[in-house]
Amino acid sequence: SRQADDIVPLFADFTAFKRELGMACPCRASKGGRRLAEFAAARSSRLQQLLQAEAAGLAEDNTLHPQCLKDFDRADFEIGSESFSCGAAARAGNFDDAKVKFVDRMKAECADCDDDPRLLQVVSLFTSQVTMAHLGAVCFSGSHTYAFPGGVTQARYSVKRVGGLIHVCASRDVSGFDSFSLCDEGPHPCHKSSFLKTSAEIQVKSRDSKIDVEVLSAHEALRLVWPDGRLVVHDGLELDICSPPKAPTGLTLFARLPCRRFGRCLDAALNLAWGSAAPILRPLTASLALSMKSLGYPPAKSHAD
Repeated sequence: SRQADDIVPLFADFTAFKRELGMACPCRASKGGRRLAEFAAARSSRLQQLLQAEAAGLAEDNTLHPQCLKDFDRADFEIGSESFSCGAAARAGNFDDAKVKFVDRMKAECADCDDDPRLLQVVSLFTSQVTMAHLGAVCFSGSHTYAFPGGVTQARYSVKRVGGLIHVCASRDVSGFDSFSLCDEGPHPCHKSSFLKTSAEIQVKSRDSKIDVEVLSAHEALRLVWPDGRLVVHDGLELDICSPPKAPTGLTLFARLPCRRFGRCLDAALNLAWGSAAPILRPLTASLALSMKSLGYPPAKSHAD
């Protein structure tokens, strides 16, 4: 029913809210928890090694990488200040002209940092499915464990020149699906509030005829929810993860105080509030009591009661 569809996402969101407040946390003692910790510890460094190896293997060719050209119009691109939305060129009927504009914009963004003829090749390679494949390999939620139906993945890339450096951001958003598969099992139904998000920020610089690659951040978030709103548990781990976790701030930070300290803070806050309000409330409550008494409330007890 529609009411049930409205309630289930709220249930899943409440579970995530409890996790955010520290009321629930991944069980690190479980097999799944240990695997997640292992991936988290090596995610950025491993991705950097893989991308650096890709860069080292490229020939000196000052053109866009073929994989980037294949991915054009199949993902969202933001090159400098100009955007190229997924499918926009095909819908407008000017695919070839849009592709030429895309190539020119990519070359212009890398032009002032071009000490090495391979720079454009490296940057364009990282702005393609190659980065997504490596990112998936170093994430707990990668395709080596979880698979999703086709047509539910949105890829986004951005390339920006920052001083003499090039920053490449790649993100993958999988949402709106109603089933998932494990590597050794068939498809399982799930609620459409489930999602997978992965992202990486990469810095590329050319110096002394050498391409240096640095992964500034690599992130993954996964939530899988059964159709009835319960979180999927795999290898003892509830699949509502965010790695690395968000830094606690505001209410989240306050809610993670030890219980005893939380109780003291709450008690002090209530005492302070009552102390400030008491001079106003006492006369009001006294006047109210006198008014009720004059009206016969509460009624006098009889001996028969």
